[in-house]
Amino acid sequence: MRKLLLALFILFSASACQSAAQKQSAINLQRYNAYYNAILNNEKFQNSSDYYYISTIMNKLSDTEYRYDVIVDNPRIAMYHVEILVIENNKSLEVSDLVMPSVGIFETKEYNMVPFQINLKSGFTEGFGLSGTVKTPTTNLKVLVLWYDYAKVTQKREYFDLVARYSDQVKK
Repeated sequence: MRKLLLALFILFSASACQSAAQKQSAINLQRYNAYYNAILNNEKFQNSSDYYYISTIMNKLSDTEYRYDVIVDNPRIAMYHVEILVIENNKSLEVSDLVMPSVGIFETKEYNMVPFQINLKSGFTEGFGLSGTVKTPTTNLKVLVLWYDYAKVTQKREYFDLVARYSDQVKK
C-alpha cells in the first residue's frame, strides 16, 4: 500500500512539475491549431489590405522544387503583437506533416510593425517574409494576419487567398 501511495505521489509530482516552457509550447500549439482551423473554415478572403502591403513571389529551386515567399510589409498603421500563418493548397491540419510557415506564434518575442519605426532588438520590424517549398509552379496560399491596435486592446484579423505562380519570363 505504501509503495502504491508513493508511486501515485511521484506520478502526481512529476506531472505537476511540468516546466513553464513545456506549458507555453502547448499553448502555442493550441493557438497554431486554432488559427489553422480558422483559416480553413473562413469563407471571406481578401486579395489586399488597407493596412499593409502583402504579396507573393515564386522562385524555381530545381526541376521539381519551387519556393514561395509571402511578403507582409510597409505598414500604414501601428500593428502590435503581429502573428501570421500561411497554409499551402488548403492542406487539412490532420494530413499536413509539416508545420506551415508562421510568425509570432511559436516565438517568445513579440513582433510589431509601426510605420517608419524599425528596431529589431525591441521587436519593431519593417515586415516579414514567410517561405515554403512546393513541387508545383503554382500554389494556393491561405494567409491569416492578426494584430492588436496601439492600445493592445482591439484585435484585427485579415484572411487572404493568394496564388503564388512561377514564371520564367523576365519582366521588362
